[in-house]
Amino acid sequence: MSNHSYYAGFLDGEGCFTVAGGSPRVYVSNTHLPSLENLKRMYGGTVRQRDVAKGHSRECFEWYAYGQTAVDIAKILLPSLREKQAQAAILINWFYESRPAAKAGLNNMLKELKRL
Repeated sequence: MSNHSYYAGFLDGEGCFTVAGGSPRVYVSNTHLPSLENLKRMYGGTVRQRDVAKGHSRECFEWYAYGQTAVDIAKILLPSLREKQAQAAILINWFYESRPAAKAGLNNMLKELKRL
């Protein structure tokens, strides 16, 4: 199994492809910091500690990438993704779409997929 296949599986289970603040974003929240640090080494992006939710004792971390980096990650992982393949494809198309109405439609499609 290639590293890309492993990380595609990780993102299929734990990740999110979305538009945030008008920019494409790839995101994972997890309690296993080494996995997120490996994502950062492999693809770039940022790792930070999240606030521990009230009533929870485990530390939680997040890795994320925005903009062109997020699109590049989506392109690399697209062939190996299963559950999130459609989200990644829409995110890529959203990034390259220049027509505002079409961009809004793609963003709505992405939001609908995230509800499934």
